[in-house]
Amino acid sequence: MVVINPQGILIYDGAIDDKPTTEVNDIAGATNYVNVALEQAMVGKQVETPMTRPYGCSVKYSGSTH
Repeated sequence: MVVINPQGILIYDGAIDDKPTTEVNDIAGATNYVNVALEQAMVGKQVETPMTRPYGCSVKYSGSTH
């Protein structure tokens, strides 16, 4: 996930949260990095964790616009 501020600056890049699992029960205890970054940015603070290691599958594309 990425978060870009209104000035076009990348302020967060990485995982959605700190629990790389598909277990529903883990969601409640996870730190949601995206929500935290948005909350900090919306009140004018610098994002404390601007980068984390993403997990899951990557986006694949051919590069063609046709």
